Amino acid sequence: MPKKWLLKDLVEEYASWLSNPATGKAVRYHMRPILALYSGWQPKSIGPAQVQEFLAAQKKAGLSDVTAYQRAKILRTILAWAVRMGKLPVSPLAVLRLPAPKSRRIEPPSREEVMRMYEHASPHVQRVLLIGLSCGPRIGPSELFSFFFEMDGCGFVGTADAHA
Repeated sequence: MPKKWLLKDLVEEYASWLSNPATGKAVRYHMRPILALYSGWQPKSIGPAQVQEFLAAQKKAGLSDVTAYQRAKILRTILAWAVRMGKLPVSPLAVLRLPAPKSRRIEPPSREEVMRMYEHASPHVQRVLLIGLSCGPRIGPSELFSFFFEMDGCGFVGTADAHA
């Protein structure tokens, strides 16, 4: 007789199956809100209506659409994986299509805000703020921390192409 899986069991099985422990940890983290609602449910009972209910609850809780949709997509991935592994005959979310959420644009700090931060920052943070203010990258690993400096007579600052 085939095992009757509960959603919480499938999530744990999938997270343990992943080769990267950090990815498994991220899956467990993102599935906590879904498991709070549907932990004891059989996966075959979780359909698009439950996903829409979950997304509405996440929106009401103030979470961004991007994060909520990511969580729903992870759930869909887990159920598709369970089908591939023979744990479920069919995924109830195979037909689920989620529109791409609109990401929120986070405005960079104004010159005045940067200067206020600069006044209270330690010297190493002041340097980061000045480079960011002068060169225009986003402060963080994607742009500012990937800067390179070349001195070829006139000198210039560059950053790696994010799409390379």
